[in-house]
Amino acid sequence: IDGDEYYVIRTPLASGEAARDIKLIANVKNCENVVSGTFTFNIAKYAKKILTSENETEKTLVMDVLAYIKAAYAYFNSESVDEIEDILAGYTKALTPEGSCEEPDITGIKSATLELGADPCMKFYLEDGYSIDDFIFTQNGRVIEKSSDTDIYGRYVKIKLYAYGMCETVTMAYGEDVATYHINSYYEFAKTTNNEKLITLVEAFWNYCQSARLYRNEKIK
Repeated sequence: IDGDEYYVIRTPLASGEAARDIKLIANVKNCENVVSGTFTFNIAKYAKKILTSENETEKTLVMDVLAYIKAAYAYFNSESVDEIEDILAGYTKALTPEGSCEEPDITGIKSATLELGADPCMKFYLEDGYSIDDFIFTQNGRVIEKSSDTDIYGRYVKIKLYAYGMCETVTMAYGEDVATYHINSYYEFAKTTNNEKLITLVEAFWNYCQSARLYRNEKIK
């Protein structure tokens, strides 16, 4: 970037673990001399730094990330994250998912769901006799990469999108047969569970994705 070289080290974290510290130990060797440095990172420390900036879109994105992590800790672990809650004090957002709430009605797919793990994704479960290669998934005309796996509910196609894409409609095609899926479908399901923690989690994820989309659109202008 601007003539400087950087190393990128990725550490996948489930949303229910995203508040923990990440420790990086770097050893630099120069001839016979070795110098070591230890760096500790966490999302709260990063958020505090970003919140001193003047970019309101970026600050809103960070606050929505924190709200999503808070909701994930409550849902997955029944734990609170005090440092994050202190930063969020007084921050509220009422946006809820908007879009089609229909399950995809298409040959070969029996159900769809949203998975909010370390890599949030959409999963589409296949009817017997169908394979991943039978379907094409697109968003805004762009073909989405897909993979396939099996869990206790059967074989499924998984598609991964950046956060800014998770709040937009996905189109799937089996030949001439076409259907769509939107996060609002999972939200409507969540509301039938009477699990307030799950409902709050989906709402927080939606807000995070919305803010990520606004931030991306601002950056690519």
